[in-house]
Parts: sequence; structure tokens; C-alpha cells
Amino acid sequence: MSGSKGSFTVRIAAVDAATKQIDAINKRIRAMQAPVEQVTKSLGRLADTTGLTRLTAGMKNLAGEAFSAFQNIGRIGGPMGALIGGASIAGLIKLTTSFGDFALKTQNAAVRAGMSSTQFITLGNAARLAGSSAEAMGAGVTTLKDNLFDIAAGHGSPEAIAAFNTMGIAVTDANGKMRDSGAVLDDLANYLEGVKDPTMRARLEMATLGQAGVELDPMLRRGAKGMHEMEERARKLYGVTDKQVEAAAEFRKKQEELTLATEGLGVAIAAELLPEIGRASCRERV
Repeated sequence: MSGSKGSFTVRIAAVDAATKQIDAINKRIRAMQAPVEQVTKSLGRLADTTGLTRLTAGMKNLAGEAFSAFQNIGRIGGPMGALIGGASIAGLIKLTTSFGDFALKTQNAAVRAGMSSTQFITLGNAARLAGSSAEAMGAGVTTLKDNLFDIAAGHGSPEAIAAFNTMGIAVTDANGKMRDSGAVLDDLANYLEGVKDPTMRARLEMATLGQAGVELDPMLRRGAKGMHEMEERARKLYGVTDKQVEAAAEFRKKQEELTLATEGLGVAIAAELLPEIGRASCRERV
């Protein structure tokens, strides 16, 4: 009788321990509701700004479906499959994530270059159309901004100062403030358009735009007018807006928060279960 009672007590203790572990895990799962909802809202804003909402008018309950899908991930195949076909779901997710990564990097690079995200993207795409690269344009306008800042602050490089003086391009405005880098880039292009010697152009480009300046020559030698024509072509072909970039960047941040929360849940489950698994393993060996 006493042996039965002891066994009963051990079972109760085991159930209590398991219940505490399950409660702790459920608490972490409930805590994930916020990042899931944030990702869903961010995805909705991204869909609105890119026009995906209009394309998917039949998916008005996207937010509710997305949250329910977290609890039962298989359910997402229904509404998404009806829209784009099950085989394309992974591709759409990858495309959205890639655009989010691109948006985050673009925002940071544009701030560094002193431009809006749209202006930065358009210049990069115009450079591609001219035979250069978006990477070269990004590096070039960032170096230009640095040179303008340094010269305005009184400690610019002798090479950059000499180049701007040679071209007669003002670094500061009438109030002594640093000029907009986009306006200076226009002046630079207008001057380089008239320089027929490629060696001289290269020296001026490198002094003001860094190593990337030489790679940007196919675009710069067109002058400001030709450069703006390339920008307009790029804008029509690509057509992204600051609002879309902002929405994509926000979505990617929330997506990363959800990823961290999911990883944290896995750690929490392991932390709760591993000790009990270890004890059970020891009892099994005994």
C-alpha cells in the first residue's frame, strides 16, 4: 500500500513539473503574438504601397490568415495558393525578403550620401543604363559628400580642393553652408562634359568621387542634362518610391524581430525540456 502511495506521489510531482514546463513554453508562445502581428501589419503596408493589395483584392483577410497560419502553418497554402499557385509561395516570400534587405541597405546608404532613397536608387540605375554600375554610383556620391563636408569644415584633401577650384565649382553656398551633393554632381557633370582629354577627366573624377569616379565617366561625360535623361529613363523603368522603400525596410525589420522571437522560443523550449530529458535518461540507464 505504502509503495503504491509513493508511486502516486512521484507521478504527481512529475505531472507538476511537466505542467510548469508547458506553462513556461505557452507563455513564450503568447509573447510571440506581438512580433507576429507587427510583421503582418508591415506586410500589409508593403502590399498597399507596392500595389499588391489591389492585385490581391480577394485576400482581404490577410492579417487574420497570417496570424492563424503561425499556429497552423499549413493553412497559409490555401489563400496564397489560390492567388499565385503553391509552387510560387516560396518565390514570393524570397522576393519580398530580398526587397526588404535592399530597402534597408538603400536607406542607410542614401542617408550616408545625403540623398533620399528614391534619388539614390535612381542615380544608381541611371549609372547602370549608362554602362557603369549602381555600386560605383553609391561609392562615388558618398565620397563626394565626404569631400564636400571636409572642405566646408576646413580640412579637405588638397587634391579635392584643387579639383573643385580648377572646375570653378563652389562647395558652399552664399551663407557658407555645404551645398547639396546632387547639385554639385550636376556642376561636376557639366564641367566634365567639356573636358575632351580622358586622362584629365579621370583625374578630376578621382579627386572628387574617389576610385569609383573613373567608372562613372560614361555617365558624367554626358553632362547634367544627359545625366538627368538617364535618370528619367531609369525612373520609368524601375519606378520605386520612398514610401515603398520605407514600407519594405519596416517589413524586413519586423520580419527579423519575428525570426529572433522564434529562435528565442526554441531556446526556451530546449531550456525547459532538456533537464527533464536528462533526468529521464539517467533513470532509464538505472
